[in-house]
Amino acid sequence: MSALVSSLLLFLACTGSDAPTVQEVQLPASPADAVPVAVSGLPVAKGTVALITVKDAGVQVPARFDQVKGNITLDPANLGKSTGTLTIPLASWNSDLELRDQRVKETFLQVGTAVDPSFELQGIDGASSALMGEGASATGTARGLLRWGSTEQAITAPVRIERLPGNSYRVHVDEFKVSIASLGLEEQKGFLMELCMHDDLADEVAVRLDFTLGAGQGG
Repeated sequence: MSALVSSLLLFLACTGSDAPTVQEVQLPASPADAVPVAVSGLPVAKGTVALITVKDAGVQVPARFDQVKGNITLDPANLGKSTGTLTIPLASWNSDLELRDQRVKETFLQVGTAVDPSFELQGIDGASSALMGEGASATGTARGLLRWGSTEQAITAPVRIERLPGNSYRVHVDEFKVSIASLGLEEQKGFLMELCMHDDLADEVAVRLDFTLGAGQGG
């Protein structure tokens, strides 16, 4: 018994009489929880511009530009500060009808002589939330200027942004209307109507944009 008591006293003397405690270790925040910072010059990796024109008694003609180029500075914590410029190569026009595409490119878009139009993003207003981690999404209103030749048109449109892996983003700009006359294309419109024998071609064109930001991202 005395040997047992001696061993117990020796143990308590070495470890202390209180029960051992587990020391708490503060783990670093995960990347998804970290506060994101503004990313300058995110390139457009892939994008399309979808359009719908209306001709002859309400017939809708869908088409698209298959390329979007440019860079956007995106602030995930404050989307209102997001800015940048997108350029739409006119040569990427595609309506899936070769003869029509040839006529539109030569007569209306004047590919090869006209300057490619651009959109200057000036901000995203009323963002629903910050993009604080992968899979996060936000909606708001994109605001900027569409420039075509020497003319420009103020644009506001609903936008949805989703944060993808690898600091990339998917952007969808919902439908907005562009006026052919306000962009100085009334004369080209007349030439196209005569060439294609259209009785009418509406002034307003419905437009939507889809693109991804960040090198190597598609979809």
